[in-house]
Amino acid sequence: MTLLTMRQYAIHRGVSANAVSKAVKQGRITCSRNENGYAMIDAVVADKQWLENSGHSRMYGNGDGAPPGPQSKPAEEERKGPSYAQSRAAREAYQARLTKLEYEELIGKLVNADEVRSKWIHLAGLIRTKVTGIPSKAKQRISDLSTENYLVLESLVREALEDLAYGDG
Repeated sequence: MTLLTMRQYAIHRGVSANAVSKAVKQGRITCSRNENGYAMIDAVVADKQWLENSGHSRMYGNGDGAPPGPQSKPAEEERKGPSYAQSRAAREAYQARLTKLEYEELIGKLVNADEVRSKWIHLAGLIRTKVTGIPSKAKQRISDLSTENYLVLESLVREALEDLAYGDG
């Protein structure tokens, strides 16, 4: 059992004495008083309590909550993903992009792709209906339009629409 003063334990943990004092006051780690009335901390017990109760392991990113030191593994071996700072920077970058997109949509610079697609499909259907009706209207308005010419006109309209539909036009 290794008993340390609060200041010694703070050095052991690699944190400020205030952080240790706060952890004791909040009950995250325990301490006892020696015969002189000084607060003494069992380092082994307090290290375990520190990990379990304070979430301090995030501060160092080494997974064991211990400050970097000779007993710590190198960060490259221990880190299994991006650091907290890298993750935070990536999150902030994505959040900035989303905010920009929301703003551009709000001012009318961007529109919803699904809405545009839906309107274009509706418009294309309307165009097809109107254009396929041209031969019939021509037959009604041109009294001497022969059946043969009507069929040629209808065929040309359908051919043009197919070319547009299949990208040949």
